[in-house]
Amino acid sequence: SSIGRLLLLLLLMGDYYQEGMLNDEENEEGRMDSVRVSRPSSVPDLLNSLKSNLRELCLHHAGIDHKGAELIADSLSNKPHLTKLSLAFNRLRDMGAAALSPLLMKKDSQLRYLNLARNHISSQGCIALAKGLAQCTNLQHLDLAENKIEDDGIISIIKAAKSKGWRSLVLSKNRISRKGFDAIAGLVRDSTTLESLSLYLNGIDVQGCIMISDAVMRNTSL
Repeated sequence: SSIGRLLLLLLLMGDYYQEGMLNDEENEEGRMDSVRVSRPSSVPDLLNSLKSNLRELCLHHAGIDHKGAELIADSLSNKPHLTKLSLAFNRLRDMGAAALSPLLMKKDSQLRYLNLARNHISSQGCIALAKGLAQCTNLQHLDLAENKIEDDGIISIIKAAKSKGWRSLVLSKNRISRKGFDAIAGLVRDSTTLESLSLYLNGIDVQGCIMISDAVMRNTSL
């Protein structure tokens, strides 16, 4: 409808960002199979304490860099039941994103939710991450908000998403321009599973808004 299209335009061109959207369930005490910790005193000690039946790991504001990402990937490689991994508000950067890619490639991966928001990841790290995402067949939710990803990185993510059952994609506050939005529009137009897409604070122009909104109008799941 014309009203729905107008709302989409406002969302894409909005000049605000709610940090709370990224703070998924911080500081909650988890079950034995769920660990959610903000600012842990020692990441290595925490990783050593994880149980083999771990299903959910959320480590926010933990100062995790690429070396920490390598430790996390190694620790989680023998956690076949993991469905949610959230490492938002850390310092992974490109090397950290690349370090997580092999974890996503595991054939027995059950990961459905990945949040790497606000980690100083650029297109280079995104391209490396996309190699793992392309083989992560169960993934449904990806959050890469508040990074430094440009069109090349976005295009690699969209290619990885093709023929996958992704339900939500968060790319807000990156550095996406016309080529990136063109790739996103293609995903939106063709996807039969996508239910949520967040793109605001990317400097999109009116033509880009029209491109995305037209794709949304043709989509049956959003």
